[in-house]
Amino acid sequence: IQFLKVNKKVLFEEREYSGTTVKSFQDKISYYIALKNNAPELVTKNASSVVKVIGNRENELSDYIKKQKLNLREDADIIKLLAYYTSITSK
Repeated sequence: IQFLKVNKKVLFEEREYSGTTVKSFQDKISYYIALKNNAPELVTKNASSVVKVIGNRENELSDYIKKQKLNLREDADIIKLLAYYTSITSK
């Protein structure tokens, strides 16, 4: 199982009222989870999205999130959840 973070720079062009064009770059960050031989799936950083992509053992994962007080908006907590998932599925 892999947790992937993709950083992209996106160019935005805006026209001001004076007619000039202002260009700016903004960061766009996307997160993906790849299970074994499957293609990576896009996830948002919340419990329901991450658990849905994993697909099975939803009750166990939800209980683990609550017991460990994981905040899945943090990369480190998503990694902890995926490590737990790997440990319970490899038994």
